[in-house]
Amino acid sequence: MKVRSIVFALSLLLVGNAAMAQETKYDHWSVGVKGGVDGTEFNTTGSLISFDGLKFSFGADVEFMVNPLWGLGLDYTSQGYERNVSGRDHEVTVMGIVNLANLLSPYRQNYWQHLNVYARLGIGSSYFNVEKSGSTMVVPLSGAIDYELCPRFTVGLLAEKRWHLSRDMGYLHDVQVNGARVWGLSATVRYKFGKAKHVRDVMPGVYFASAGQLAPMPVVEVKADTQPVQQEVKVDTVKPEAASVAPSAKKVVTAKLPSLVGGFGSGKVDVSFSQIRVIYQIVSYLNENPEVKLRLVGYSDVTGGVEVNDGVSLERAESVKQRLVSKGIDADRIITEGAGYVNPIASNDTEKGRQKNRRVEVLPLM
Repeated sequence: MKVRSIVFALSLLLVGNAAMAQETKYDHWSVGVKGGVDGTEFNTTGSLISFDGLKFSFGADVEFMVNPLWGLGLDYTSQGYERNVSGRDHEVTVMGIVNLANLLSPYRQNYWQHLNVYARLGIGSSYFNVEKSGSTMVVPLSGAIDYELCPRFTVGLLAEKRWHLSRDMGYLHDVQVNGARVWGLSATVRYKFGKAKHVRDVMPGVYFASAGQLAPMPVVEVKADTQPVQQEVKVDTVKPEAASVAPSAKKVVTAKLPSLVGGFGSGKVDVSFSQIRVIYQIVSYLNENPEVKLRLVGYSDVTGGVEVNDGVSLERAESVKQRLVSKGIDADRIITEGAGYVNPIASNDTEKGRQKNRRVEVLPLM
C-alpha cells in the first residue's frame, strides 16, 4: 500500500508539472519504447545467486521535458526470469530525468547538437507473478544515449540498474530472498509529439535566451564615427485611427545585440567556440523579430597590410553570417561588410588590445 501511494503521488506530480509549465513555442511530450535483455541477481543471506543466462525485456515510457535540462517520466518495464520456475516481473516507476549533455555542454554544434545523454533516477512498484504473486518497491537508475534521426524520432541505447528492495518470490523454495538487483541493456525508439520544435532538440543557449533567463552579454564601446553595438531600432506602429493626425508616431524597441569581440585568432576568420553563446542569442532575437535585418561589420587589427585586413575582416563577417544561416536565419536578412583595421575599440600596441579589435559588430536594421 505504501509503495502504491508513492507511485500515485509522484504520478500526480508529473501531471502537475505538465499543467503548470510555462507555455512556450516548443513541444514537451514524447513517448518511447524499448526492447533488450535483463539479468537478475538475488540477495540471499549475504550472497548473490544469479540467474542462468539473459532474458528478454521490453517496456515503454511517457516523458514531459520541462526544459532542455530536466523533465519527468512514467516508465513501464516487463522482464522475464527463469531458475526453478519461469515468470515475469512488471514494474511501474516515476522518473526524474536530467540531460547531462545539455548541462555540461549547452552550446554544442553540428553533429553533437543532435546527440544527447540522459541520467534517470526513479521510484516505483514491482509486481511479480511466479509461484505466488506480490509487489515490492523498486528504485531504477539508468543512463541513455539518444540521437535525433529527424524532428520527430530519436533512436538510442538505455543501460539500467534496478534495485528491488525486498521480496520473497518463493521460487528458490527453502531459501529466503531479501532483495534483488537487475541489470539491463535495451535499444530505444522515441516519438516526440507536436508540430513545433521539441524542447529535447533545443540547445539551452537558445531556450533560455528566448525566455530572458541568460545574463546579458557585456556592452562594447565603439568610437563615435561608427554605429554603436547596442542601438535603438524603430519599428513603425501607426494606429489606423491616428494615421491622419500623427502619421510619424513610432514605437521604440531597444535591441541589445552583442558583438563578437575577441573571438578570432590573428589572421583567422572562423568563429571560436567561446562566441557560440553570442550566436545563439542573435538567433533567438531574430526568430522573435522576423522584421529585423542585420548588418555585420567585420574588423581586424593592424597586423598585415590594408588589402589583407580588408579581406580578412569581410571573411569574418561572412563566417558569422554562415553560422546564423546554419541556425535557420534567412541569408537575405543579413548584410556583410569588411572595414579592415579602422575604428579600433582598443589599443593595437598590445596583444590584448589587438584581440579585441578582431571582431564582428552586429547592427540591427529595419
